[in-house]
Amino acid sequence: MTPPYSPQANSIVERANGIIVSTLKKIVDKNPEKWDLLLPNALLAINTTKQNSTGKSPFYLLHGYEPRLPHEFHIASFINDMPREDQLDLLMLARAEAPNSVHETHLSNKRRFDLHRRSHSFQKGDLVQYDWPKQDHKLSPIFKGPFVIVRPVGAVCYEIKSTTPGNKVLKVVHVQHLRPYFKRDSPAIEEDDSSEEESESTEEMKDHADDLQGVPNLTEL
Repeated sequence: MTPPYSPQANSIVERANGIIVSTLKKIVDKNPEKWDLLLPNALLAINTTKQNSTGKSPFYLLHGYEPRLPHEFHIASFINDMPREDQLDLLMLARAEAPNSVHETHLSNKRRFDLHRRSHSFQKGDLVQYDWPKQDHKLSPIFKGPFVIVRPVGAVCYEIKSTTPGNKVLKVVHVQHLRPYFKRDSPAIEEDDSSEEESESTEEMKDHADDLQGVPNLTEL
């Protein structure tokens, strides 16, 4: 099962879709509504481009040779005189090496991703905040909650429900959209001693004034 708003769960499909969209953007120019007519051109460009993960183009791994494009027909150097048996041997070798190359690329990407990834695990009953994908306003809080963990679903998903009475919405979400919820304690209010200090100061001034009553006025000296 693929959780919603988690395209990385279908990484291969999403990556392929991203490449197609990126290629179409480069060739549709000012006619994006005609993208479907240019889709074959985009697929040809993708399938004849060498991939970083394998060092070969998808077309080569399927057919065993690189295609001659229309603008290359008049170039004699593109003609491959290698015997077909040798071409098949090279193709089998390339196909055998391709899975290992793809696996190494995936491991490299995973290591780079894990450098900036913070992993959370939750237990039943834990309070969490949810990265709500549909914000009411641009300035609305990104995380909403608290929600409570109902149960884990697989290794990276959890079923959550709202803690609001009468709004028991159940959702299955990916762990990357959750973060722990910490209840804020009300700050302690310090007692205001200013009135007491004012009273003490007033009493001191009154006592001092009483002491000065017996002292003659300087103007009378």
